[in-house]
Amino acid sequence: MNMRAISPKDIHEIVSLHGLCFETGWDKNFIESLMDNPNIYAILYEYDHKITGFMIASVISPEAEIYTICVRPDMQNQGVASKILNYFLDDCEQKQIQSYYLDVRHDNHAAIHLYEKFGFKTISVRKNYYSVGTEFYDAVIMTKINSV
Repeated sequence: MNMRAISPKDIHEIVSLHGLCFETGWDKNFIESLMDNPNIYAILYEYDHKITGFMIASVISPEAEIYTICVRPDMQNQGVASKILNYFLDDCEQKQIQSYYLDVRHDNHAAIHLYEKFGFKTISVRKNYYSVGTEFYDAVIMTKINSV
């Protein structure tokens, strides 16, 4: 088990993994453009020398926005996302990040449960925020505020 920063050599596998996890996976150009941003926090979790999961967020003190957490389908429900999120939150706490934001598709119950487990609260719902083909889905907006 190993947690480390995503490097350029990982991009191809990150693109593939994101496509496995989400119906509208991010392409190589989009992920590379994120990685060029100095405010991007991008980590991956390796198990048995394979990328098992990853997270991409924006961290601009005193706030952070989680863009995605993705875990290989065959490794879901085994605590990988919890390990990634816990690592991120611990690291951000040391950087004195005070508030976290994210949006998650309303029917992604596993992700919503994960975030609630870590103290995130729903603050609003954006109607028809996500589109997949001709279908539209609401986004649940969640936040976590650290005590100062």
